[in-house]
Amino acid sequence: MNFALVDPKPGLNDWPCWRGTGGRNLGTCDHFPVDWSTHGHEGWQATVPGSGNASPILWGQQLFVPSYEATSQRVMLNCLLRKTGRMLWQSELHRGSFLKNQEVLSVASSTPACDGQNVFTVTNVSGKLWLTAVDLNGKILWQNEAGPCRTMSRTLASPVLYKSLVIIAANQSGGISYLAALHRQTGALIWRIKRPAGESVGSPTLAMLGNRPQLILAGTDSVSSYHPASGEELWKCETKAARVAESVAFDDERVYVSGAQPNELLTCIKADGSGNVTNTKVEWQLRQIGGELTSPVYLNGFVYVLSDEGRLSCVQATSGKIEWSKSLKGRFSASPLLTQNYLFCANDAGVAYSIRLGTAKPQITENTLESGIVASPICAGDSIFIRTKDRIHRITTTAPEPAPFADKPTTTKRRL
Repeated sequence: MNFALVDPKPGLNDWPCWRGTGGRNLGTCDHFPVDWSTHGHEGWQATVPGSGNASPILWGQQLFVPSYEATSQRVMLNCLLRKTGRMLWQSELHRGSFLKNQEVLSVASSTPACDGQNVFTVTNVSGKLWLTAVDLNGKILWQNEAGPCRTMSRTLASPVLYKSLVIIAANQSGGISYLAALHRQTGALIWRIKRPAGESVGSPTLAMLGNRPQLILAGTDSVSSYHPASGEELWKCETKAARVAESVAFDDERVYVSGAQPNELLTCIKADGSGNVTNTKVEWQLRQIGGELTSPVYLNGFVYVLSDEGRLSCVQATSGKIEWSKSLKGRFSASPLLTQNYLFCANDAGVAYSIRLGTAKPQITENTLESGIVASPICAGDSIFIRTKDRIHRITTTAPEPAPFADKPTTTKRRL
């Protein structure tokens, strides 16, 4: 029997899912750590077995992050203690033949979501898209197939939580594209709707727009809004993006969609329409601004957009006027992270830029993590948490508690 559940209620210092509470990629750092280095920052570094480009998530004193072990062909969910980085447990989700892992397109690339009771992960196994629910002690509660997954991309969209539902997307050219919603408690399929075909891996965004809940998802040649309870399409806007791997930004009234294939383009859409709104609700567009991998962010009337090649632009949200633009070095896969005072951008080589906001000319501080940064960083409390190739780093302005001698983490195996 399926029953209604209330929305998760994360705390101020939690980061429960992709792009954090509210879906804005806005952190709650009270004292943002600006100037640090690999050997000088206060915090911890913890080794995570295997590889992956999913961002970590936080709930209470637990940090969760998935990883892929190529030798044993396993996908694991790892749980670390937030204060010290000590590994608490590992849960084996799947074992089998996966697509070959790549630098950016990783098997463990979908960021989990947590509702305070369970952690939900998405994995592509043997041509099927699987959703797994794991409790906070590492026990697998259920695993269920959401639908076929024949995408050639190793990257998968991250799940979204809405009331009783876990919602996941599969946009693919080699099979049927769809949005699917499963019950959080039982894993039962509640609804699934067909989407246009196209090899895109952007994650859906849940937002309250125009006094109604909307689930926004950009894909090949269009961006669409759905009612999250039913999957009913509310509106659709045509774009010229051949492939999308990012999530949209939004304010109370508008959606900001970035794309880079075939050409860079940033589009502002008024989100109160219905049906096809291509000719009626597009308020402005900017060419030569946008990214394929990096998601835009919004704060206090401005949209910040980072191209994959490092062009960072600040755009007035209502008018589309470019306030300033700056070139950062390197190639970027991780999305920009916002706090009230800083914009944090990290390139694939591990160079992290902290940009002070609220000044006429952006003030930039550089720091480096030598193992590179592809997963999008997160920020909560007094710390930034960054995933590199084989580690999780906690960058903080306060001294953490000393780590005790680590016990061997408990291991839970998959049910399938």
